[in-house]
This record gives sequence, C-alpha cells and structure tokens, in this order.
Amino acid sequence: MLNKMVHIRTGPRKNSSNIETTTTRLPSNRLFSRATRQQPREPPRLQPLSNQNSIAPAPDADERSKKSSTEDSENDDDGNASTVQLPPASSTYTSYPGGAKDIKPRMEDTRLDALSISARLATAGITTSSSNSIVMKERSSATKGLVGLQNLGNTCFMNSCLQCLSNVPLVMRYFRMGQHLQELNEASPTQGKLACVFGDLTQVLWQQAEFSSTRPVELKRVVGKLASRFIGYEQHDAQEFLRFLVDGLHEDLNRIKKKPAYYEIPGTATDKDVSEEYWQFYVQRNVSALSEQFCGQLRSEVTCQTCQHRSVCFDVFWDLSIPVPKKGKSLASRFSAARTDDDNGVPVEDCLRAYTEEEHIKEDDAFYCAKCKTHRSVVKKINLQRCPHVLVLHLKRFSYSTFSRDKISTPIKFPADGLNLKEFCSKDNLHYDKSWDYDLIGVIHHMGSLNGGHYTAECRNPENDQWYDFNDETVSGIKKPHVSSGTAYILFYQRRGAHG
Repeated sequence: MLNKMVHIRTGPRKNSSNIETTTTRLPSNRLFSRATRQQPREPPRLQPLSNQNSIAPAPDADERSKKSSTEDSENDDDGNASTVQLPPASSTYTSYPGGAKDIKPRMEDTRLDALSISARLATAGITTSSSNSIVMKERSSATKGLVGLQNLGNTCFMNSCLQCLSNVPLVMRYFRMGQHLQELNEASPTQGKLACVFGDLTQVLWQQAEFSSTRPVELKRVVGKLASRFIGYEQHDAQEFLRFLVDGLHEDLNRIKKKPAYYEIPGTATDKDVSEEYWQFYVQRNVSALSEQFCGQLRSEVTCQTCQHRSVCFDVFWDLSIPVPKKGKSLASRFSAARTDDDNGVPVEDCLRAYTEEEHIKEDDAFYCAKCKTHRSVVKKINLQRCPHVLVLHLKRFSYSTFSRDKISTPIKFPADGLNLKEFCSKDNLHYDKSWDYDLIGVIHHMGSLNGGHYTAECRNPENDQWYDFNDETVSGIKKPHVSSGTAYILFYQRRGAHG
C-alpha cells in the first residue's frame, strides 16, 4: 500500500510578515516527518526652488545623517515626513532624493498652479493638507503607468516591488477600477488598511500620466504600523518586502469569511486525488484577487533508501526561490555542462532544473521513516503540480554561512518570451495546466554588495506592451529588458494567454 504524508500550508507563506501563518498537518498514516524546505534616516524633503534656473543637488548620505537628528520633531511616529510642500507653478528641476548618484536631475515643465494641482489631487481622492499621503508633479507624456516613486531614504527596495506588482495586468486593473473596495476583509489582521493604501497608490500611478513622480508616504506609514521591521529608513531585502506586501494584500482581500472545518484525506487515495483534495482544502479558506494570480502547488516526494517506501506531500507556493551557482562551479549534477564561466550567463532553466532535481539527504538531516522507526537516508524530488498565472522566481543571490555572507553575482540568462515550464511539472500537471509558456513582465535588479546597494525595476507596460526602467522617481523607456544579468534578483513571468 502506498503511504503518503501530506502537509497543508494554510497561509500564503511562512514567516513573511507579522500576519500569523500556520502550517496544518492533517491526521493521516503518512510515513515521514518532513523538514521544511527553505524558500527559499530621515528622507530629504522636497522644497520649492526659488531659483528656477538652478539645480538643487540631492544631499548625500552624510548630509542626511547630520540633518536627521534636528528634524525628528517634524516626523510622525513611524519616522516618515508628515509635511511635503507642493512644487511652485513654474518650470522646475527635480532633484533625485536618495537614489543612485549617477542619475541626473530632470527638468519638468509644470503648467499647473497650486490650486489646479489641488483640484486634480482631490479628483483622485488625494488631499493636499500637511497630512497628505501622496504629492505629485506633472509630466507632459500621455502614456499611462509611467509615474515614478520618490525615494524616502533607502526605500528603493519598496519602490521596485510596488512598480512590478502594479504592472501585473490583472492586479493593476483590479485596483485601478476600485474592485478592492468591494472585497475588503476588515476582519483580517491588517483590517483592510494595506489594500486601501495600495489601491490609492495604484490609481495614482495609472492616472493619465500627468505627473512625473509621487511620494508613497502613506503606504510606508501603514507598512511600518503593520510590520515594525520596516519602520525607519534602513535598506531591506526586496523579496522580504514583496512577500509581506502580497501576503498582506491577500489577507485584506480574502473572500472567505468563515472557514470550513478540517477533515482527513484517506491514505489510500491516489496522488492526483490527494493533490485535488488539498488544493480544494486550501482554496476553501483562501481566495482573493492575489491568490488567483500567484498561487501554485508543489509536489514533494521522499523515498526511503532502506525500505523504498515513499511519502508524498503537496504545498501551496506563492513564489519559488531557486539556486544560483557561484562563478566557476557547476549548477546541478545532472547538468554539469552548464557552467558559470559562460559569458552569456547561466540559463534560468538550469536554475529550475537544480531546484527540481533529485536531492540525496543523509540520515542526520531530520528525515524520519515511520516504517523503519529511525532516521534514514532519503531521496527527495520536487515538481510543479499546478502552475500559477503569475510565476515569481527569486534568484538566491545572497549566500549565508557561519562565518561569512556573500552576494553571488553570476549572470543569469532568462527569456523575455517563451519560458516553458513543462519539463519541471509532475505527470499529473497535465490535468490542470493547458499552457506552460510564460512571458516576462517584470524584473527587480539589485546593484551593489550584500551590505548595501540599490534596487531598480524593469516592467512591461500592460497597455502598450513596451518596457520601462523604474529607478525610483526616474522612469525611462527601454527597447528590451536586460535578459542576461548579474544583477537580476526577482523575475515576474505571466502565463501566456492569462492577460484577462
């Protein structure tokens, strides 16, 4: 008789936010206990320029540090500036606050006076008082979705995630049309606050592109209230913030108000039946506009090398953390020909092969065989059971050990169109997915070292299908994304035909 151990994760992910996320183990006669797989200062203030023909240089980090102690009294309780002044009604230069030093200021042709700006902001549901959450400056372009996000002080990690998420087509349309206001779950841990401020920001980003940049002050304030680790102006990991943001939005928009009771799935069920049961178990408790786009299902099989019995479990995933090889080393034992000394970079498909290939685990690595009643050496294999509409691939560039922390800068080559996932799927996947081709819609880049650096985003505009680079408040058109890069950190792929 086939024995299976099945896990269900009832939250979107583990330990990604202050939202309580639990792992539920249903009663069963499964054989193995399974070790959890690791998924993997005060901001410069924007002031009107009295001299219209001069450029206001962005203060460097040392200058910001000196000013921070004297300006604390003007900040709210999260350390965010509570007062932002509107630009004067004249041609001005925009300084670049807190971003890369090689970005030059850009001249803006501002044709609206302060009263007209206030009227437009009010139309968008945005106030212009001292407590305003968003302040914008006009731009002449007619293209939508090209509004930059000003750096509030080391918040490039947040800006890059916000731009990529707001350029996911169905997510953008959902928030832009205000549908989130009809589905707020005020009983969620975040009480709907995160979805509201993200929706407000998305609507601003996708106005007729009359504004060059906006300050996401209110969103950062709410994030700081919900997760204290994001208070202040320290640099954070973009993947950590992305997980928090998506988890929080899902909880705010979860349509399930009353969750059904737990039940046991028979141990004699086939893999396909178990997969279906546990998928239904999850979606009966978790349904939102976010889960419908980002949720997939993994199949993990563990085989005891002594008695040959196997354990199968199914887990919901929202992103995949895939390995990146160090330079000069082979990526996976079965694909040793793909070495990192290739000038064109390692194909992302090889990273996925390394993630899904068989892994031999020794006895002392916490796999307990219930039949042998002891720890055994096992072989573990992971496949995609269900593929999501939007696949988020996190490239594990940060390496940690007892004595060191390193960033792996190996170039990774990834297709802008036509990433095929069929090779990485289980045989039962054929029952669920009719298309395995994915097209790139966004990339988050990290430049610099582990202890410091700068994040930017490249996004495919869902309305004109053109690519743009988002470097905090600076938005630039590009012919195509950088698809072979040692800085690519998070990739966003959308299933072909899933534009909605």
